[in-house]
Amino acid sequence: MKRLLLFWGIVIFCSFAIDLQAQNMDCTQRLVMATQLFEKGRLSQTIDSLQPCLVLNNQGRETRISLLDLAMQAYVFLDSSRQAEEALREILDLDPFYEINQQVPELVYLRNRVITYPRRSFSFQSGWYAFSIPHFSSNEALSEAMIDERLGRVRDLDQTLNADFGLNLAADWGYVPFPRSSLELHAGLQYSRYAFSYRQEMSQVPVVSGIGRAALLVQEQQRWLRVPIYATLGSVYQEDVVNKVFLPYASFGFSADFLARRSAKFRTMRLIYENNQLPTVDQIDIALKDQRRAFNLSAMLGVGAKFHLRRIFLLADVRYQLSLFDQVANSEQRLELPKFYFADNSFRLHNLALNVGVGVFWFKAKVRE
Repeated sequence: MKRLLLFWGIVIFCSFAIDLQAQNMDCTQRLVMATQLFEKGRLSQTIDSLQPCLVLNNQGRETRISLLDLAMQAYVFLDSSRQAEEALREILDLDPFYEINQQVPELVYLRNRVITYPRRSFSFQSGWYAFSIPHFSSNEALSEAMIDERLGRVRDLDQTLNADFGLNLAADWGYVPFPRSSLELHAGLQYSRYAFSYRQEMSQVPVVSGIGRAALLVQEQQRWLRVPIYATLGSVYQEDVVNKVFLPYASFGFSADFLARRSAKFRTMRLIYENNQLPTVDQIDIALKDQRRAFNLSAMLGVGAKFHLRRIFLLADVRYQLSLFDQVANSEQRLELPKFYFADNSFRLHNLALNVGVGVFWFKAKVRE
C-alpha cells in the first residue's frame, strides 16, 4: 500500500513538473513572438499574445519580468497609462532595482509615477555598553556615617571590580507607514546584561580611634529582557532609499523593561577604611531578588546609519537609555547592610550602548496618487 501511494505521488509530481515546464516553454515562445510583433508596431496584437501568460503568473522570475516589461512598453505606446503603471509596479515588486530605458521619455515619466520603498525590514543587532551609571535620588548611610560623594565607574581596583561590562543582543522589526516621509516605526526584542559600579566616599564612620573616613566600593549586576518601541527619522525619504547606500538616522522612543530578578545582585562590595584604621571588609554575590523593581520603562535616544547593499543592509548606532522609574522596589523596605554602613538608596540607571548589526529590506512598489 505504501509503495502504491509513493508510486502515484511520484507520477503526480512528474506530471505537474512536466506541465509547468511546458507552460514555461509556451510563455517563452509567446515572448519571442510578441517581441517580433512589438518591433513591427503591432501593439494590440503584442498584448493579445502575452495575455495568457500575464494572467497565469506561474513563470520563472526572469521570464515574468521580461513578459511584464514588454507588456508595459506596449501599454505606454497605446496610451494605456493605468495598465502600464500596474505592469511596472509588478516588475518592481519582483526586482526593486529594475532600470528602465532612460532614452525613452515616456518610460522615464512612467518610472517617476511608480515609487519603490522598504515597506518592512528586519535586523539582528549585538553590541556592548560603553557605560552604565546610576543616578541617585537619595543619599543615606547607616549609623552616624555620612555620604560625602559618589563616583561612578570604579576602575582603579583589582580584577574583581576594575571594570564595568555589558552585552546587548536584539532582534528588530521595522515598518514604513508613509513612503513620502523619512519616518520608520520599530518594535523589537532585546536581551541586556550589564554591571555597573560606583565608589561611595563616607565620613563620620566609627573607627578604633573614634570617627574616621571610609570608601565603599559597589558593583551591581543585572539582566533585562526589553521590548523597545521607537521611531527613526532618516536623512532621505523612504521612496529614495532604494537608490541610496549611506542612510543616517536619528531614533527616539521607549522601552518596556523586564528584570530577571534572580540575576540582580551585588557582585562585590568592599569597605576600605582611610589609612587602614580597620581591616578591609569584603563580600561577594549578595542577592537582590526582591530589592529591585521587576518592571520599568526607559526613554531612548540614538543616532546611527545603515549601509544599503541591495536588500541587505549593515547598521551601526549609538543609543542612550534612561530608566524612568526608581530601580529600588520598595524604599520603605530597602536593603540595609550594617557592616558596610550601606542603605539601598533610590536610583535610576542611564547607559549608553554601541550596536552593530545586519538586516534585510522588503521593498514594495506603489503608484503615486
